[in-house]
Amino acid sequence: MREYDELLRQDRAERDARIAEVYERVPEIRELDESRGATALEIVRSGDLTNITDAFAKIRSEKERLLREAGFPADYMEIRYRCPDCKDTGYSDGRKCHCLLARENRVLYAQSNLEKILEKENFGTLDESLYSKPEHMKKVVTYCRRYVSEYGSDKSTLKKNVLFTGSTGTGKTFLCNCIAKELMEKNISVIYLSAIELFDVMAQARVQHTDDVMINELYERIFECDVLVIDDLGSELTNSLTNSNLFYLLNGRLLSGRATLISTNLNIDELRDEYTERVTSRIISAYDIIPVRGDDIRLHN
Repeated sequence: MREYDELLRQDRAERDARIAEVYERVPEIRELDESRGATALEIVRSGDLTNITDAFAKIRSEKERLLREAGFPADYMEIRYRCPDCKDTGYSDGRKCHCLLARENRVLYAQSNLEKILEKENFGTLDESLYSKPEHMKKVVTYCRRYVSEYGSDKSTLKKNVLFTGSTGTGKTFLCNCIAKELMEKNISVIYLSAIELFDVMAQARVQHTDDVMINELYERIFECDVLVIDDLGSELTNSLTNSNLFYLLNGRLLSGRATLISTNLNIDELRDEYTERVTSRIISAYDIIPVRGDDIRLHN
């Protein structure tokens, strides 16, 4: 929050500098601004407040005309926020803004060492030629790049959610890391958890009702973050509790319109056997299913 206080201070300082620049070049605008107070006082004294909106609208219109004639944008003297959704406060509609979640995630990644992993596993370091099916991998990488570039666009024909399937060592986790890094750099909040970690957090928060602040905070974030990455689904010990938690999570994120990326060694039939029909039907209907084929790259490099 100290960072946000500093952002607001910078926002105001930059606005004040622009205002000073305008006043220097267009003194008439300073006179208009100074006239607002006198105009308001005059209207209040008259006892008829119905004209105050029209009076201010005329002043604003004249300012915008003078700004344009001087070569400035009409909103040049307004404050410019880095995040228009929360106006650089960190909160929007009483909830943490996506920009605050993204900032918090960067701190979490730095503390968890994942930041170093993403430095090594990203689109810049990905080499399709190292895989046993390079042409197929090239197509998958093209899809991943498109997913990043079109994320959040109403015109995108891609689904928000993605399921990467394939055997061990074919690059599913690497691809998830590539996407995560690119989205984080666009200030999109991303939480990355292995399936084992995810279900452990959910069990502690939902069933055990832990008092651990970090666990409870992370539990909230897996529902609220823009993108949740679940790595290696199926590696955890599955039972009725994990099945229930998985449905609860996936369904909740679908209803809220938030994206989920899943990597798994299981195919669709195996997912159905492990997680029931209702979980699998959610995935089939709402996810792009991307098979990642090839041999285990770790056995050949």
